[in-house]
Amino acid sequence: MLFIANTVMKGPKQAYLLAILLAFLTLWFSPVGFLWGAVIVLVTVQINATEGAKLLLASALVHTLATLLVIGSALPALAALIEFAMPVWFFAVLLRQTQSLEQVLTAIVTTVVGAVLLFYLAVGSPEQWWLQLLNSTLKPLLDQAQLQMPADALQQFAHMLTFLLGMFMVMLWYGMVLLGRWWQSKLYYPGRFQQDFYQLKLPASLVYAAIAISVAGLIFSDSILLMDISGVLMAGLMFQGLAIAHKVLSDRESHKAWLIGLYFLIFLFPQTILILATIALLDFWLDFRKLNSEPTPNG
Repeated sequence: MLFIANTVMKGPKQAYLLAILLAFLTLWFSPVGFLWGAVIVLVTVQINATEGAKLLLASALVHTLATLLVIGSALPALAALIEFAMPVWFFAVLLRQTQSLEQVLTAIVTTVVGAVLLFYLAVGSPEQWWLQLLNSTLKPLLDQAQLQMPADALQQFAHMLTFLLGMFMVMLWYGMVLLGRWWQSKLYYPGRFQQDFYQLKLPASLVYAAIAISVAGLIFSDSILLMDISGVLMAGLMFQGLAIAHKVLSDRESHKAWLIGLYFLIFLFPQTILILATIALLDFWLDFRKLNSEPTPNG
């Protein structure tokens, strides 16, 4: 993937062509949008916010026109822009101004929590809103394919959808920011990304908020809103847990296979996210990275 960063930074022409190509491909294969967003981050943090905005506008225009031609509606294009392009540019501007991965992660978590609250205010009951949407879109497709889905399974999916989307947006937006920052470090500031990411630590206010939400969730176990917000906070804390794991394994000069195994666990067993988030909460008091770096009595 470093080839993409090298191509982007060769000059404005190459950057625009590649961003437009990635935006175009996102229409057919949405995971490409992750690279599209990371390119916007790289240009914004390395050159300036204006160049990042120009790149965003040019690629967004191409993506929107292609979507209109292929699908006949601009709504899917708007969804892709919100998912991959527009918010991540704002977060890249924040990173350029603050040079702080912690502040960017805090901003992303706060933004997604705000979006969840606005969603509740707008639709009243997200579960019922999702269920109605799934019944009008997904169920006809399943019926056409002669696939049966139990009604309770659809209800359960609707129950969890806001929770899952909140976690996904935090992981997606911050993942694009991290990739863009990693590219910048590799090309211009060797070792800088590693140094910054290893020290990633969320502010006390967010930690206390996560604890308060978790306790409230135990008391009001039927509150879907508390569950959805806790998912967003958990996703943010997961990144701190990952930073701790990277730092500890690096200090111990452990084989990279341990990190590869950890990422496989995250994708295969979502419960790993909760474990990493718990480690991040405990780190607020125990400071695992400092404990790991302290010499042992025998050493």
